[in-house]
Amino acid sequence: MSSPFIHDIGELIRATIDARVPFLGICFGAQALAWSLGAEVTKAPVREFGFEPIVPTPAAADDPLLSHYEPGDRVFQWHMDTFALPDGAVLLATGDPVTNQAIRLNETTWATQFHLEIDRPELESWLAAEPAVEAEWGKSPATLLAESDAVHAAHEAKGREVFARFTRIAAVGTTR
Repeated sequence: MSSPFIHDIGELIRATIDARVPFLGICFGAQALAWSLGAEVTKAPVREFGFEPIVPTPAAADDPLLSHYEPGDRVFQWHMDTFALPDGAVLLATGDPVTNQAIRLNETTWATQFHLEIDRPELESWLAAEPAVEAEWGKSPATLLAESDAVHAAHEAKGREVFARFTRIAAVGTTR
């Protein structure tokens, strides 16, 4: 993470955490959170692109944001990097072969490697903006949209639930 703006992002993330302002980092946001706290961000063992299964850890069972995810739930991935766990982070979900998929740092800070926010129209927009997606990522838009047809309703419902829970947390400032 060497672009000049990254240092500004890191400072903002650290200030947010210190102030106990609720934070949810998604994909690059998860990587930026980890990096801002001194954890390494590296190339993932594979480029994840598409709807991949995750496995919640035992710590996720009572997590106020992500406890509704089940083993094998498929979530949308589009990344080539991954992150190490920052000191004090709790791993909430894993994947194969990219292990760190969701973390919680304290009562107000979460991050997911996967894109829980994407709905079908946004997915189609992202694909339209990437004309070389198959050459770059190894999967055609048609194949990805077929995956989406099979799982997107559940994926969107889980994502909406995360945002509803996060909104409630943000309204009171913490989970406890």
